[in-house]
Amino acid sequence: MKRLFLLIGALLVLAVPTFAQDDNTPEAAINAAFTAAENVVGERATSFTFQLLGLTTDSTLGCPLVQGEELPFEVTAVRVAVRYTQVTYTVYSSISGQITILCDAGFDEEVLAAQVDTENACTITPVTQIPAYTAPNATLEGVFTANTQPYRVYGLDADGAWYQIASEAGLGWVEATSVTIAGNCDIVPVTSVTNPDIETACFITPQGGFTNVRSIPSTDGQQVARIYENQVYQATARNTAATWYYIEPAGWVSNTVTFTEGDCTNITVNDNAVGIGFSEEIAIPLDADTATIIERFVCPEDFAGYLAPRITTGTSTAQVEAGNLPNTLRAFPSVDDTEAPRLGVIQPARVLDRVIAGPACNQGFVWWYVEIDGVAGWTAESNFESDDYFLEPTGETETTDTDTTTDTSDASSTSTDTIAVGETAIDDMVYNASAERLFVQTSEAGFGDGRVGAVIVYATASNQSEARIEEPSGIFDIAYATGSDDIAVAAGNGTITLYNTTTLEQSAQLTEVYSDSPTVRIELTPDSSLLIVGTCTNGDCSAGQVAVYDLAGDGELATTLELSGSAALDMVVSADGSTLGILTSDSITFYSLIDPDDISVISTWQNSDGFGVSDVAISADGASAFFSGCNNSDCTQGRIGLLNTADGTLLGIVPSHPTLATHLTLNPDGTRFVTVADTTGEIIERSASTGEEIQSFTVDSPVTMVAYTPDGNTLVAGTNDGQIVFLPLTQ
Repeated sequence: MKRLFLLIGALLVLAVPTFAQDDNTPEAAINAAFTAAENVVGERATSFTFQLLGLTTDSTLGCPLVQGEELPFEVTAVRVAVRYTQVTYTVYSSISGQITILCDAGFDEEVLAAQVDTENACTITPVTQIPAYTAPNATLEGVFTANTQPYRVYGLDADGAWYQIASEAGLGWVEATSVTIAGNCDIVPVTSVTNPDIETACFITPQGGFTNVRSIPSTDGQQVARIYENQVYQATARNTAATWYYIEPAGWVSNTVTFTEGDCTNITVNDNAVGIGFSEEIAIPLDADTATIIERFVCPEDFAGYLAPRITTGTSTAQVEAGNLPNTLRAFPSVDDTEAPRLGVIQPARVLDRVIAGPACNQGFVWWYVEIDGVAGWTAESNFESDDYFLEPTGETETTDTDTTTDTSDASSTSTDTIAVGETAIDDMVYNASAERLFVQTSEAGFGDGRVGAVIVYATASNQSEARIEEPSGIFDIAYATGSDDIAVAAGNGTITLYNTTTLEQSAQLTEVYSDSPTVRIELTPDSSLLIVGTCTNGDCSAGQVAVYDLAGDGELATTLELSGSAALDMVVSADGSTLGILTSDSITFYSLIDPDDISVISTWQNSDGFGVSDVAISADGASAFFSGCNNSDCTQGRIGLLNTADGTLLGIVPSHPTLATHLTLNPDGTRFVTVADTTGEIIERSASTGEEIQSFTVDSPVTMVAYTPDGNTLVAGTNDGQIVFLPLTQ
């Protein structure tokens, strides 16, 4: 049985991080894409993005660069962009990771063509007519009778005792002892796990692309593994209510998300079994007791295969090496997310509050049980394979706080500079494409109690103001078009004016666009061909509309989109101009802008839990989107969500900030993003592919707007008291 679980473990091993724990991120597909690219390129990629493409029966998963065949079953295709320092490759993978297709012109034609080799495919031929069963067990129902002819093999049992074949009647399983085999069978995926020690034949398979496996028979249990579409697993026990089934030793799956085959009533009843995921060490359950874990993962006396420790237990005895990446804090000493959930990250140069216990040696890493900011968990000191140390001794006996947090009231602040714009809030900030100018929206005192809207233009080389645009009626919003180098200014009197950011000359103007709207939002497509204007249609802004003007066609109104729930809280256009996202209190709706004469809905994400939302951002190609808001009804925790714009599905959630997360902003290359804690000065930057925190800052005034410098090296924060603070970023 040990070999069985080693095989499945190889299927499910996770070598890349996910956007959020227990979410819809297709880890197996991403890992398979990384591995497929690594086998050709010779090194592993550093980051990724992905898009769920839906169900297909095409063996190429929809890749247009290769030709395949029709599969006798459906798989969920995932497009993964694996990123290296200088290049990005596209790889298609099934959600289970069992099918991978390199789909990029950057690969040689021979490499692409060799992926689908139907001539040398694995086949079996029955020695006589035999039944093909619904799962690898002869007591189950037959699907069809296999004749004495070759059949393509699509899967095999982990013990190699059964083969999965197909006919017009569907998929079925035949015994290996009754067939002869031919072709290349080494690459056939394991699609079934049987337990020969269990007589009762109860098999389960996921209803969708995958099903989470949990440590206990409850959705409150820890996710310890996943099982995938077109795979069958023999259940060895059930709970008393027969609502959950246990796969030994992996864990529990709910009957609401699986199909069953065979006799699943008369299997053993055991409500107390604990799942640990698919693991080589199947006899030893995971144990939170550090002494047990250290005993289980005892380090060799000479640390053969590991780097000798440099740190010791005690208070403030170690810190994350400065200049490196953050250290991950885990619930267990393993880099496998399925058995070692991530508890957080420890930023470079942070001193650990305590090194509690250790070391433990596992997977080439030396691990220590530590505490940081009141959270205890396992973190790695070193990695033998890369010859890297991640932790270093401090030589200190007291905690030294060297967090990346920046306090702008302190003379030792690491900010490179500040600009005192005025005494009122910074409402918006935009850099032009040449990075020569920063446009800052604010307001200033006017006649009597009046306020004058202003866009102040700063030269980035000197941070000195060199021009300004004033609107006595006030300014609602500004928007920038990267392709045409135009900035649009929405004035309080209903006029929207476009200026060239280099010459500051007026390039277009629309008058009487709106009236009596408490708020106005505007966006431009990159080429300034479309102007998008969101307004309220009633006094409390519980309803609104978005008008789209064709600036390429003399500014005529192209279409009007009616909104419910609220007026547009935020709007965004993708950098390629293909996709418009509109956020209301009820939903985020994505529209196609490819044909200006037919602006149609792509998808909608419904805010079903009704928690507060604030901002939306879209990836450059319009394939995915982020939103920020609250993670509970009283908004004592913020959240960031990742969406698939093709179908509006939620791909992951990251909790962030102790209040509403707002001012969501992507960096120029789309690899990172920042959010702000509403009403405070907390800013957190995260990875756009994993959602993990990279660094954080705190300024001494509430932050009202954030932007990246065009090179992505500095974060610019505008405050409610009229200050602009420049915060250097760790790259």
